[in-house]
Amino acid sequence: LHTRYGNTMLVRLGLVLAATLLAVPSGRWTAWVRYLTLGLAAVALGLQGMIGHAGATGGAIGDGLLFSESLHLLAAGIWLGALVPLWLGLRALGPEQASAICERFTPIGLACVLVLAGTGFAQGFELIGSVPALFGTPYGHFAVLKISLFLLALVLATLNRLWFSDRVAADIPG
Repeated sequence: LHTRYGNTMLVRLGLVLAATLLAVPSGRWTAWVRYLTLGLAAVALGLQGMIGHAGATGGAIGDGLLFSESLHLLAAGIWLGALVPLWLGLRALGPEQASAICERFTPIGLACVLVLAGTGFAQGFELIGSVPALFGTPYGHFAVLKISLFLLALVLATLNRLWFSDRVAADIPG
């Protein structure tokens, strides 16, 4: 209760608890309950930045990093959090419905990827500072690993969009 980290963690845990309790089916699962649950979870995720590097940096730079980190975490949560339900849904649906779902997911995934790339670049530029620091420090090495994994995910998403989605669409009866 006497640190920013502790207070932030308590708020986050309270938000997650409230979202979890709202998510329990109760027969009153209306649209506003779904939106409230998603909103609480999104705020809890966005607050994660307050307990990392962004939250530890003061002034205008810290405020910018905190905003960027919150956007970064929300985009990652939306994109990566949707992949398993997307995959399970595609397996359960027929080709026509699966193709429609893929087409609907593409703009969401693309927006999330653009936000991830932009915020990741902004944070890396501010926290790492230079190309020599990217390759010459342990933090920079970790950033290179994250960049590599991000690029691998982009390659897989591109292959999925160009190969798998078209294959699913081709199975639609004419």
